[in-house]
Amino acid sequence: MRDLMPLLIVNDVEETVNYYINKLNFGIVKKGPAEGKPSFAIVKRKNARLMFEAKEPYAQRNCSALTQEPFGTGMEIYMVPADGVGGLHQELHALDVDIIKPLHTNEYGMQQFSIRDLNGYILTFKQYCPTCE
Repeated sequence: MRDLMPLLIVNDVEETVNYYINKLNFGIVKKGPAEGKPSFAIVKRKNARLMFEAKEPYAQRNCSALTQEPFGTGMEIYMVPADGVGGLHQELHALDVDIIKPLHTNEYGMQQFSIRDLNGYILTFKQYCPTCE
Protein backbone atom coordinates (compact mmCIF):
# COMPACT_ATOMS: atom_id res chain seq x y z
CA MET A 1 0.00 0.00 0.00
CA ARG A 2 1.44 3.35 -1.00
CA ASP A 3 -1.06 5.92 0.22
CA LEU A 4 -4.16 6.22 2.33
CA MET A 5 -6.49 9.03 1.32
CA PRO A 6 -9.85 9.41 3.09
CA LEU A 7 -12.91 10.16 0.98
CA LEU A 8 -15.26 12.54 2.78
CA ILE A 9 -18.84 12.91 1.56
CA VAL A 10 -19.97 16.56 1.58
CA ASN A 11 -22.97 18.61 0.50
CA ASP A 12 -21.00 21.24 -1.41
CA VAL A 13 -17.57 20.40 -2.82
CA GLU A 14 -16.77 24.00 -3.82
CA GLU A 15 -17.57 25.36 -0.35
CA THR A 16 -15.56 22.57 1.27
CA VAL A 17 -12.53 23.15 -0.98
CA ASN A 18 -12.65 26.88 -0.25
CA TYR A 19 -12.74 26.15 3.50
CA TYR A 20 -9.75 23.80 3.32
CA ILE A 21 -7.78 26.27 1.20
CA ASN A 22 -8.66 29.47 3.09
CA LYS A 23 -8.92 28.14 6.66
CA LEU A 24 -6.57 25.15 6.76
CA ASN A 25 -4.02 26.20 4.11
CA PHE A 26 -4.45 23.14 1.90
CA GLY A 27 -3.84 23.40 -1.83
CA ILE A 28 -6.00 22.03 -4.60
CA VAL A 29 -4.72 18.93 -6.41
CA LYS A 30 -7.72 18.13 -8.57
CA LYS A 31 -11.31 19.27 -8.95
CA GLY A 32 -13.97 18.15 -11.38
CA PRO A 33 -15.79 17.98 -13.55
CA ALA A 34 -14.21 20.81 -15.51
CA GLU A 35 -17.60 22.24 -16.47
CA GLY A 36 -20.28 23.25 -13.97
CA LYS A 37 -20.41 22.74 -10.24
CA PRO A 38 -17.61 20.45 -8.99
CA SER A 39 -18.66 17.11 -7.52
CA PHE A 40 -15.19 15.80 -6.64
CA ALA A 41 -11.92 17.26 -5.38
CA ILE A 42 -8.60 16.34 -3.83
CA VAL A 43 -6.77 18.77 -1.54
CA LYS A 44 -3.28 18.49 -0.09
CA ARG A 45 -1.16 20.03 2.64
CA LYS A 46 2.39 18.69 2.56
CA ASN A 47 1.88 14.88 2.50
CA ALA A 48 -1.70 14.89 3.82
CA ARG A 49 -4.36 14.46 1.15
CA LEU A 50 -8.15 14.34 1.41
CA MET A 51 -10.79 13.60 -1.22
CA PHE A 52 -14.24 15.16 -1.22
CA GLU A 53 -17.24 13.97 -3.17
CA ALA A 54 -20.69 15.49 -3.36
CA LYS A 55 -23.40 13.49 -1.64
CA GLU A 56 -25.78 13.03 -4.59
CA PRO A 57 -23.41 11.67 -7.25
CA TYR A 58 -21.77 9.41 -4.68
CA ALA A 59 -25.12 7.97 -3.51
CA GLN A 60 -26.12 7.17 -7.09
CA ARG A 61 -22.94 5.16 -7.74
CA ASN A 62 -22.31 3.65 -4.30
CA CYS A 63 -23.95 2.84 -0.99
CA SER A 64 -26.45 5.58 -0.15
CA ALA A 65 -26.17 4.72 3.58
CA LEU A 66 -22.72 6.37 3.52
CA THR A 67 -24.27 9.69 2.55
CA GLN A 68 -26.60 10.14 5.51
CA GLU A 69 -26.15 13.19 7.67
CA PRO A 70 -24.78 14.33 9.97
CA PHE A 71 -21.44 13.75 8.33
CA GLY A 72 -18.42 12.94 10.45
CA THR A 73 -20.36 11.03 13.09
CA GLY A 74 -18.16 8.35 14.62
CA MET A 75 -15.20 9.32 12.49
CA GLU A 76 -12.01 11.09 13.46
CA ILE A 77 -9.09 11.67 11.10
CA TYR A 78 -5.62 11.80 12.63
CA MET A 79 -2.88 13.78 10.93
CA VAL A 80 0.75 14.26 11.96
CA PRO A 81 1.93 17.73 10.89
CA ALA A 82 5.46 17.86 9.49
CA ASP A 83 6.26 21.09 11.35
CA GLY A 84 4.76 20.13 14.71
CA VAL A 85 1.40 20.74 16.32
CA GLY A 86 2.21 23.88 18.33
CA GLY A 87 2.71 26.16 15.34
CA LEU A 88 -0.21 24.62 13.47
CA HIS A 89 -2.47 25.15 16.50
CA GLN A 90 -1.50 28.85 16.60
CA GLU A 91 -2.00 29.18 12.84
CA LEU A 92 -5.49 27.64 12.86
CA HIS A 93 -6.50 29.55 15.99
CA ALA A 94 -5.55 32.81 14.24
CA LEU A 95 -7.71 31.77 11.25
CA ASP A 96 -10.71 31.30 13.59
CA VAL A 97 -11.02 27.57 12.91
CA ASP A 98 -13.46 25.67 15.18
CA ILE A 99 -10.98 24.12 17.65
CA ILE A 100 -13.06 21.67 19.67
CA LYS A 101 -10.24 20.26 21.83
CA PRO A 102 -7.37 22.66 22.61
CA LEU A 103 -3.70 21.75 22.46
CA HIS A 104 -2.86 19.26 25.22
CA THR A 105 -0.71 16.22 25.93
CA ASN A 106 -2.54 12.93 26.34
CA GLU A 107 -1.59 10.01 28.59
CA TYR A 108 0.47 8.42 25.77
CA GLY A 109 2.76 11.42 25.38
CA MET A 110 1.00 12.70 22.25
CA GLN A 111 0.64 16.45 21.97
CA GLN A 112 -2.58 17.06 20.06
CA PHE A 113 -5.61 19.20 19.31
CA SER A 114 -8.83 18.66 17.36
CA ILE A 115 -10.91 20.79 15.02
CA ARG A 116 -14.34 20.33 13.41
CA ASP A 117 -14.60 21.28 9.74
CA LEU A 118 -17.63 22.89 8.11
CA ASN A 119 -19.15 19.45 7.33
CA GLY A 120 -18.78 18.10 10.88
CA TYR A 121 -15.68 15.97 10.29
CA ILE A 122 -13.20 15.96 13.17
CA LEU A 123 -9.52 16.33 12.33
CA THR A 124 -7.02 15.65 15.12
CA PHE A 125 -3.45 16.85 14.67
CA LYS A 126 -0.89 15.12 16.84
CA GLN A 127 2.77 14.41 17.35
CA TYR A 128 4.74 12.39 19.85
CA CYS A 129 6.36 14.57 22.49
CA PRO A 130 8.89 12.61 24.57
CA THR A 131 9.58 15.60 26.84
CA CYS A 132 5.84 16.07 27.56
CA GLU A 133 5.26 12.74 29.34
